[in-house]
Amino acid sequence: MYKKDYKRIIQALGLLILMTMVFLFSGCYPTQKRDTATTNISSDDSGKSKEKITQLEDVPSDVQKSVESADIDAQVDIGNRSTDLTTLSAQGKLFEYENVVKILSDSETFTQNTEVPEQSVQVYQGGNGGSLVLAPGEINYTSGKSLLKQYSLVLSSAIIKDDRYLDNGVFTKDGIDGFDKQQVVSQAEAWLSELGIENVGEPKVVTLDYETLASEYEKLDDEFPKASEPFTAEDEGYYIVFRCEYDNIPFLAQNYVLAGKTLCSGSVIKMIVTRDGLQEITAQGIYDFKENDEKFDSIYDFDQIVKKAETKFQDVMVSEPIKITRIELIYAPDVVSVSPITYELSPCWVFYVTSGSQVEGTDMFFYYSAITGEELGIE
Repeated sequence: MYKKDYKRIIQALGLLILMTMVFLFSGCYPTQKRDTATTNISSDDSGKSKEKITQLEDVPSDVQKSVESADIDAQVDIGNRSTDLTTLSAQGKLFEYENVVKILSDSETFTQNTEVPEQSVQVYQGGNGGSLVLAPGEINYTSGKSLLKQYSLVLSSAIIKDDRYLDNGVFTKDGIDGFDKQQVVSQAEAWLSELGIENVGEPKVVTLDYETLASEYEKLDDEFPKASEPFTAEDEGYYIVFRCEYDNIPFLAQNYVLAGKTLCSGSVIKMIVTRDGLQEITAQGIYDFKENDEKFDSIYDFDQIVKKAETKFQDVMVSEPIKITRIELIYAPDVVSVSPITYELSPCWVFYVTSGSQVEGTDMFFYYSAITGEELGIE
């Protein structure tokens, strides 16, 4: 590997993270609040009224329908069917540098970059080549070892790094001899608790065994420079993904931009842990939040929302029907005020969509308010 090229790549990655943070915490924020008023209208194709599905407990566990422009064969994920839906007022959680470094390896010392233009973003460079970026609701840490070993390149090539596609037949082992998976998960949960991150669900875990790491590393395209040190058995570990939630209902998992507004990050925490400790943590969309007085004893007719999804693409020229493979109840954020930036999270349905050309995986998402039935305007 060419060291100069590798150094430039590390610098470029750091610049990309910084630019993303500056974009997220600068600019204009329209503050028109998402409408959460309840609407209660339902009819079938003939215009006759029909029984409405307005209670979570009555929503089916799967939906199977087919129309000209869409095929729906989707499981419906509801983390808690007996919950009382509400709205949440939230702000990006502020992380203190002194608390974050406590969970990092002692072998990495940091120097702060004081030339960062955005005051709410803190950027640190590690003495071993690692980096740490802190911003409201965000932590991005990569150790020098992780950059040298190129875990992220291997994972990006082998699996799509979010909660939906971890089990895709690449990293198939259940654990590592002498390095207990459950103990690592417990340690990861303890680290999150030290950071003040409490509201997370059960994680999904991938075993990063040596044989698969080495094999997938060799498959990297020639455009990626190989690290000077290949993977060894000591580099084995676990890739762990947590989602934030409230009352067992998860928050948005994907990033999106509401029309005319700014980026809202998915509330997801990703870690790579080896015998040497925490190698990477990316935490985004992390909130300090409180429950509002607003309560909803019913939802917008679920069948009508499915019908909206069926007809969403009827006027779009597609070579074959789009495929809806999953429907999930989440709390989705909306920016409602600034100085400081304040969000409102409200109950929404997210539809996971795969285009006809996609063999596996999701390449599109769209969202409907579970209370009003209105589609969220996503840019």
